[in-house]
Amino acid sequence: MPWLGLRTGRIYVAFSRAATCCFVPAIPMASCTLPQSSFFLLVTQRRPRSDIEGGIYPPSSTPSSSTYLLKWHSLPQKRRQQKDHFISFRKRKVVKAVAVSVAPTPADNAEHRQQLCQSYGFRQIGECLPDNVTLRDIIDTLPKKVFEIDDVKAWKSVLISVTSYALGIFMIAKAPWYLLPVAWAWTGTAITGFFVIGHDCAHKSFSRNKLVEDIVGTLAFLPLIYPYEPWRFKHDRHHAKTNMSVTSDHMLNTNNFVQDFMKSFGTQHRGNVYVDSALGSSKPMSWLAEDTAWHPVRRERFDSSPFFRKAIIYGYGPFRPLMSISHWLIWHFDLKKFRANEVNRVKISLACVFAFMAIGWPLMIYKTGITGWIKFWFMPWLGYHFWMSTFTMVHHTAPHIPFKSSDEWNSAKAQLNGTVHCNYPSWIEVLCHDINVHIPHHISPRIPSYNLRAAHQSLQQNWGKYMNEATWNWRLMKTILTVCHVYDKEQNYIGFDEIAPEDSQPITFLKRVMPNSA
Repeated sequence: MPWLGLRTGRIYVAFSRAATCCFVPAIPMASCTLPQSSFFLLVTQRRPRSDIEGGIYPPSSTPSSSTYLLKWHSLPQKRRQQKDHFISFRKRKVVKAVAVSVAPTPADNAEHRQQLCQSYGFRQIGECLPDNVTLRDIIDTLPKKVFEIDDVKAWKSVLISVTSYALGIFMIAKAPWYLLPVAWAWTGTAITGFFVIGHDCAHKSFSRNKLVEDIVGTLAFLPLIYPYEPWRFKHDRHHAKTNMSVTSDHMLNTNNFVQDFMKSFGTQHRGNVYVDSALGSSKPMSWLAEDTAWHPVRRERFDSSPFFRKAIIYGYGPFRPLMSISHWLIWHFDLKKFRANEVNRVKISLACVFAFMAIGWPLMIYKTGITGWIKFWFMPWLGYHFWMSTFTMVHHTAPHIPFKSSDEWNSAKAQLNGTVHCNYPSWIEVLCHDINVHIPHHISPRIPSYNLRAAHQSLQQNWGKYMNEATWNWRLMKTILTVCHVYDKEQNYIGFDEIAPEDSQPITFLKRVMPNSA
């Protein structure tokens, strides 16, 4: 039972963390009227901060203790710093203690982080990087040689991708029907290597000759039907704003992923408001649109229309390993999404892609028929998008990795704490040129792909305890596909099935059929 004790010049409030006793239904509360006193206390069940002077103190060091004391006389001094916990109302004479639901305990100790590793399928979850560490501090610890461009190694990467892709095409041509999935898996992985080569070109880490980089990058992207320059411009945004969210006070602008997505569901954009034509409703909505690579779902988005809810449950559930296709379509072919000084280069890339389609596809269909087009291009292309989606998900999505608003965002934390290193089978890492060694790439995109492993070893030596590491496994993917859905500032992610269980049959199905092995 909560109790209140009165002393000379001080008030002590004690409350239970379990908050099972209450005077008001649904909201555990205790109140007391005191002469010439005014105080309203909101208690969140977060881990107490013993380093805050005059704040909330544990009365004993016993781990099982659940009682806390509040010094009345310290409030005027600490009201500004603790405004989230204490709200003072003048001319009132009531003292209230309110217990509310809370966020999970932060990963602030080794034992708890190890528990999260077991739960999420990680090998290591890093400690939180200190606030005073900058991205420059981390970069300065890397050896100079990891930034050096080696033309021989760069063109060796091209040779590996071209050879492995040619082998894949040969396998598709010769394989019996029951081995075609194996041939498609190999070829789709090999063509992902083309993307990584273009990726290096876009970051100016392939060659010292920038014209060579533009040509190689454009050619490498052509078999993927990916316009090189539009992708480069948007990808730079991802690096500059990794896991940065739009705050709830900011509305969507016209260059938004969801604007076009919602239009396809009968939703119109009017200024900063989306109008659902099916429901006749109009409401302002926000979106995690600073980082253009991958977006959690905002609750107001999820509740915006029944049709959108169904679509997003499938998109972020069973079809999530192919969601990069929607990203490819929406972000890279609309000239309105680019600045005036970018448009000319975007047009050149689009012209190259359309020329490849206009010439290459008819020739392929003429020689092999529509089934040949499906066998030799479409199925490997789907394989590429599986890896594109999977790499992107795993690199930056986990229940413990937050999105931060611009006023809270920290570049060093976002790139080191907010990026995941994941080991895959060796043949995948070779064909994809170590794109999975992703933390050093986010520390400095100028590191060539063939130097990422050396850079990663350096980071492990100097910053290893702050890094997130995993080995690709079923539990890791199951966590992402069934938990990391709707964004919540306190809990980071809430699963669709917790918010809308009646619509979340696809998520329930995934939880039932996906293995939980790590």
